[in-house]
Amino acid sequence: MPFYEGFVYFARGLYWWLYETYCQTDTTASDYGKCYQRVISEAIGVPLFTYTGTTAPSCVNDNTCIGIQNPPWDYPVTLKDNTSIGKQLILYKTWMILNSNGGLVVDKTKCGRATVKTNAMEENLWFPFMFKTANYVSGSGPNAYNPLDNSICGLNVFYTPPVGSQIVAEWNGATLAMKIIVDINMRNQPNIYYALYAAAYYAQESSPYAIIPLDYNNDYVPYRELRNAFGYSYNGVDQPGWNAQDMISALKDIFPDRSWAVFDDNNQILYLYNLTPDYVPDWLIEKLSPTAMKVLQPPADATVAKAWLDLLNERNAQIPPQAELP
Repeated sequence: MPFYEGFVYFARGLYWWLYETYCQTDTTASDYGKCYQRVISEAIGVPLFTYTGTTAPSCVNDNTCIGIQNPPWDYPVTLKDNTSIGKQLILYKTWMILNSNGGLVVDKTKCGRATVKTNAMEENLWFPFMFKTANYVSGSGPNAYNPLDNSICGLNVFYTPPVGSQIVAEWNGATLAMKIIVDINMRNQPNIYYALYAAAYYAQESSPYAIIPLDYNNDYVPYRELRNAFGYSYNGVDQPGWNAQDMISALKDIFPDRSWAVFDDNNQILYLYNLTPDYVPDWLIEKLSPTAMKVLQPPADATVAKAWLDLLNERNAQIPPQAELP
């Protein structure tokens, strides 16, 4: 069985080469509530800022942060979910960078690797960050090797922000997973900022793919037909299934007015719905290498096709979006 290598990421204010973001959380400072970020874009996003009460920090009002009122204990973000279709992932690398004033602890026994949690549905959870009161990195030395699973965890710091501190952690090994989740442990702390970039690299069985950026809670979870047809990925591309025609049928039924594509890996055909080949970006062609494209339905409204392309580019950090469209 051939395997396909994939990559998913989640960013809030940081990117792998943009790591200077921070927010002022000192309530006595003249610039309290202000966030500082070198580049702001949809693909990178803005940091999180926790607060209680009705008075939001100024960054909420000027849209340079995401305000989280009455912070939860955990803030999970689903990057990829193959549980419903039964496609197993081989997670072989995670990389994360985080700036925060919350006190940073990275447990070297985890250090971004997936651990198994058994509940109503067995799933693999990815705990990249654990926040405590102390500001240190547990363990000794810059790297930790685990002989039980032949994995290594590297810790580093690129930059010390004016407020808070930074941790960079990379884990390399091999673990089987069905689901990849970023879980930020907020410990119910108000007045804390979190700027982060977390990425996971994995391999999975070669499959047909549904190519449509979806909101996990509002677009994907409510529809069993979608969950039975293909898995979910935040980037809107690495969404595997078993049968391309089942994926096409489900998408036609649920999203007849949206643009989407399905890649049939058996025949190497990219099916387009409310799209024409002009809207398919070059990076997606290079990724899938289709031998043909078939238009199931041309777009009646060019703005629908353009919205699909722009969101796909944003979630895959393709900046700026492809130009010179009809």
